[in-house]
Amino acid sequence: NEAMHKRAFSIEKRIERMEKTDRPRKEQSLHARFSEHEFSSKDIIYARGISKSYDEKKVLDNLDLLIQRDERVAILGNNGSGKSTLLKIVIGDELPDAGVIKLGDSVRFAYLPQIVTFGNPKLSLLETVTQTLRLPEGLARNLLARYKFRQEDVHKTVENLSGGEKSRLRLCLMMQTDVNLLILDEPTNHLDIDSREWLEGALADFKGTLLFVSHDRYFINKFGSRIAELADGRIKDYHGDYEYYKESRAREQQPAPPPAKREKVKHEKANTRNSDAIVPKQKLAELEAYISELEEQLKTIDMGLESSSDNYEVLNSLYEKRFVLKARLEELYEQWAIVAGE
Repeated sequence: NEAMHKRAFSIEKRIERMEKTDRPRKEQSLHARFSEHEFSSKDIIYARGISKSYDEKKVLDNLDLLIQRDERVAILGNNGSGKSTLLKIVIGDELPDAGVIKLGDSVRFAYLPQIVTFGNPKLSLLETVTQTLRLPEGLARNLLARYKFRQEDVHKTVENLSGGEKSRLRLCLMMQTDVNLLILDEPTNHLDIDSREWLEGALADFKGTLLFVSHDRYFINKFGSRIAELADGRIKDYHGDYEYYKESRAREQQPAPPPAKREKVKHEKANTRNSDAIVPKQKLAELEAYISELEEQLKTIDMGLESSSDNYEVLNSLYEKRFVLKARLEELYEQWAIVAGE
């Protein structure tokens, strides 16, 4: 009809007046991978009786750890539990107060710390690469370009780089070395999306052993085939991925059922029928009270999830508690249905 024609004509005119922009160019992907060196031993990291204290605080307490060839181990734990300290002891940057730690024969490792530093931060990116890898300037420029450092960027001094850029530069240097053990401390913390995707691709292709600390649930689930939980200075192993770890923790934390109240029952024959009728009612009342209590706890957790959307650690803890409560409630619902049908 005429009204629709006028509307279509108006839309066409507005489209013609719209500012035209060029189609965005897709960033060149970073095709890079870690060089790999063959192992000659099955045991890659062997730690026995490791203890470490700082002043009065004991961080590691008689800790044992064995990591074998091709394992991908994620170390989890609360802040301050000693995860970074353990990694530093593994690579030799820290010495334990007690215990023994050894790396297997022919182990060559690369380490990405949580806070990346360089020996001479006054050097430019180009100078850092040429001196560290002993490359001519042309090859160093080409290498840096693959890691998104182009043109005048290569003349920036290392000290003026952002945290993400420093991580990217460190990874650029690490990728060129011949390694069979990668040790990463919160590797995704400062990376942009492109760099993160590139790192994940490189790790997926890496055939060696991987040891890492992370709070990133997606990253842990993708690369961790064994979870080592660090708490109270010691390691507890879960030989499975992050989902297996969560399920195992949920079973361990499952609350015990409330103790059954013992009621004195008169065993006189005349009162037998009355007592049989009372017991199910009492049990139903107990179950309903316990169910109501857990449902209130579940509401509190759900409110906490809404108010803590930007705090990963709190969210992770609340999700685990919610998983445990839901599982327990399902069991109680089934018990209630059985007792109610008696």
